[in-house]
Amino acid sequence: MIPSNSKHIPYDEEADRDNHGQQQSTRLPVDPCAKDELQGQGSQNAEPHQNEVLVPVHASIVDATQVVVLVDDQGIPTGTMDKLAAHSGAGALHSAFSVFLYDTAGRVLLQRRAAQKHHFRNKWSNTCCSHPLPGETVTAAASRRLLQEVGITASAEVVGSFTYRAPDLDSGLIEVEFDYVLIGEYEGDVSPNPDEVSEVQWVNFQGLREQIALDPEAYTPWLTLALDVIEQQSPTPI
Repeated sequence: MIPSNSKHIPYDEEADRDNHGQQQSTRLPVDPCAKDELQGQGSQNAEPHQNEVLVPVHASIVDATQVVVLVDDQGIPTGTMDKLAAHSGAGALHSAFSVFLYDTAGRVLLQRRAAQKHHFRNKWSNTCCSHPLPGETVTAAASRRLLQEVGITASAEVVGSFTYRAPDLDSGLIEVEFDYVLIGEYEGDVSPNPDEVSEVQWVNFQGLREQIALDPEAYTPWLTLALDVIEQQSPTPI
């Protein structure tokens, strides 16, 4: 059972980078296409761990963008799995992230997921959300997806994390994620990728809860959980 809104130790990117050089190779039952060894990230203290683990995946064997990094309930990587398989049936706990960009007026940028997305189609959600690639840091993944989804070049920092399970009755798929929450600042144009995003809007952060309460089915289930993490840090994040 994956608990909803479980607490996690704050992410330490510098410690993660240091640990890259200390990884040990372990043979794991990973995605059948990914035959390589998983370089597991050992934990000697209470510092947080994240999917900054390097999981070698050769491009000739599998498209790395179509796999997710499996993790345990502490966020420690255990292998990889085909993305669609991880979202099917009972699902498999994997690493993910949710980014919130704010402007100087305190508004947060929301996106509406495109109709052709695999699941939670046409739902309003945070600025962008996705999965780190094998061997990719969460912050690097966030910058990559901001550019790919909404045409924004920006950086964001991790402020916390949570785990959750959320079935999508429309598609029959399910989210079972260890989700890192990132926030950042941005002023400028937004250029949504129509394959990912149907529309965007800037919304006052302080009124977002009330807006969701008026029509909760219009929003993704992880949005309010991510807001909980942000509000634990500060009522006014930016």
